Amino acid sequence: YEEELIPICQSFLDQRLSYLEDKEYAAFLNSEEDSGDFPYFSSSIESICGWISKS
Repeated sequence: YEEELIPICQSFLDQRLSYLEDKEYAAFLNSEEDSGDFPYFSSSIESICGWISKS
């Protein structure tokens, strides 16, 4: 069977977005280079991302 992989960082991303109501801070994070598909990702959050099997 095929395992469904889920990003373990998703919960961290959700938390980050939940308190990123400060538009200036959001703009600051957006201005970082190599932000990829996650404009609000900081390097500290991204560093603990990974994939786990959804059981």
